[in-house]
Amino acid sequence: MLAANKVKKPKKQFKENKNERTSWMIYVARIKPIFSVFEKIVTEERDRREHTMDKESVSQLKKETALKNFRYNRFLLLRYLLAGFFFTNLYWLLSLAMSKSMWALLPLGLIVLSVPAIAEHLRLYGYPSDDVRDQLKWHRLYQITQIVMNIILFAAVLTNLGFEQVFPFFTNNMTSKGFVSCILIVGILLSGIILKRINSIYSQKDKHASYITEFSKLNNK
Repeated sequence: MLAANKVKKPKKQFKENKNERTSWMIYVARIKPIFSVFEKIVTEERDRREHTMDKESVSQLKKETALKNFRYNRFLLLRYLLAGFFFTNLYWLLSLAMSKSMWALLPLGLIVLSVPAIAEHLRLYGYPSDDVRDQLKWHRLYQITQIVMNIILFAAVLTNLGFEQVFPFFTNNMTSKGFVSCILIVGILLSGIILKRINSIYSQKDKHASYITEFSKLNNK
């Protein structure tokens, strides 16, 4: 009898453990959908916040890029005219070099002086301020030098002193002198326009300054 009781007892305990596991599985099965719903809500909220942050980041990046372009386009005319002077002097240098003239040092000096002016414009992209009074110093110096050079060359054309040496690729007649004189006068006028534009930018009186101010006000609202 004692042996029989000892055999039956483990079966009863096993049955009770099985019932407990079944109850626990049923409980887990009932609360699992609740956790699934909660997890879905959390995931959707996280995705919504990330999407909102991404939209805000993209919008902020667009505003910053637009402001950079506004500021950089402020110097658009200066860049184009500087490039025009550079290639004109380069053509003059090559022409004198082909003639093996020592006067090639004149355009070479102007080209060397224009290099730091070009570098200034490259640095201006992304410049964080509208106040550029500490910028464009090399460009201003270059334009002053170009005006002085053009005045000296214009005097040389009028007096016929050194015309053939400085412009060996032109014949020494009135037509050639008239053509060279026009180029020099146009160069003087363009340099004057650039210097005036630089002074306007320094004093914040150029039209792009008002555009930048208005754009900044609209985006800060």
